[in-house]
Amino acid sequence: MVKIRWGNYKKKRVKSEACWGDLDVNVLHRILELIPAEELFSSASLVCRQWRSICWEILFWNDHETLELSTLKHLVGGYYASYNYPRKLTKALECVMNWALKMEAQRCIRSIVFASFMYVKVTDLAFVASRSPRLRRLILPDTHSIKDVNEIAKIIQKWREVEEVSLGPILNNRTDHLFRRIGNDCKHLTKLHIFGAFATRNPTLG
Repeated sequence: MVKIRWGNYKKKRVKSEACWGDLDVNVLHRILELIPAEELFSSASLVCRQWRSICWEILFWNDHETLELSTLKHLVGGYYASYNYPRKLTKALECVMNWALKMEAQRCIRSIVFASFMYVKVTDLAFVASRSPRLRRLILPDTHSIKDVNEIAKIIQKWREVEEVSLGPILNNRTDHLFRRIGNDCKHLTKLHIFGAFATRNPTLG
């Protein structure tokens, strides 16, 4: 506010100030796309809710139905680059999934993609499942941190509409149990892909 004294009275004049919040959303989106991913995640997304929503849309939404969680692998430091990587990954997954759930009015999570050697824990995957009940496609190429086949089956069963599941190598003699449980409970499943080698006596989906 600028005050100007004329004679015996004061006149107030509003000073015009432009701010980032006045920018058109599409223009702001194009500007933020030029910023490196690490800075979008750690800095720009902290400015305000609008910026966070745009930054995370750039980072994690591949299209209107696909959530690219694989991006988090590098954004939180990587398993071998940071000793507290598991804790940071868990926190980041919780934040992103809670945000994605709030975006459900504009988008619906139908597909989720994880990265190789991401070391997603069973508790992390369970939380993701609780925030994406209408999922149709899951790509989880790394299952190193999930030792129990039964735990994977329980989580996948929560996605009643799932049509395609791709999992990392499963070296467990109960893989037939995994196939059977998924096949019985996921009625829309048409494709089950296992990356690498796995051991089973009698694989079946029925």
